[in-house]
Amino acid sequence: MNEKVESVIALASLFFIGTSIIVGVNGLSQQITWSYKFDREIGDLFELADRASDASTKYNYLKQFGEALEKNGLTEGQSALYWPRPTSDLAHNYNASKSLLLRLEYLSKLDPKSFEYQTGMQQITLQEFCWFPIDIFRNGYLLKNGVWHLSVVPVDVENRCAERR
Repeated sequence: MNEKVESVIALASLFFIGTSIIVGVNGLSQQITWSYKFDREIGDLFELADRASDASTKYNYLKQFGEALEKNGLTEGQSALYWPRPTSDLAHNYNASKSLLLRLEYLSKLDPKSFEYQTGMQQITLQEFCWFPIDIFRNGYLLKNGVWHLSVVPVDVENRCAERR
């Protein structure tokens, strides 16, 4: 190869590497920025509902969470670009969160010492909150705000309460 071809190849390689670094840093900064905004505006309300120990406090935080979903347009549409399915549909997951809210509203009216209240709170804590589709709402939020690289395919709901290794 002559020197001109080698210098063009070297320049093209530097351009490709530089562009890749810029795109990667930009994508990472967008993910961090928008994930933080999701947590601050929406996700932390769910976390507070999960941490609350009584039905009425859980209800109040979950109600605020639902209102935040509505405010941010996360009550319809998909949370993935490709291979959408019913479990990645925001409307289905929003409806599931509303049914949980109704259940908490019912429990908050019961006597906390009653068997029905105790059983209901245990079931909600160990099933509903542990298996809540918060990552689906996060992906929907990222997708709606142009951060699509993490929302290419649907995410599965994982047990948030399980021990992580």
